[in-house]
Amino acid sequence: MVWTLCNANPRTLRGEVIAVPHREGATYRDLWHDRPVEARVEGGQAYLSVEIGPRDVGCVAQEW
Repeated sequence: MVWTLCNANPRTLRGEVIAVPHREGATYRDLWHDRPVEARVEGGQAYLSVEIGPRDVGCVAQEW
């Protein structure tokens, strides 16, 4: 799965910005910056922590 994120705000977003359905054994990757994404898994959801600059976009992939 891949999610595209858009920050329309005039300030940077940091921290848990999206919750996605978690699949057992999955990891998450920031495709824009080619680095792992920290995920807090709870109740079948993965809460993903990323940083997206003002009026910028991001892209996160779920890998397994």
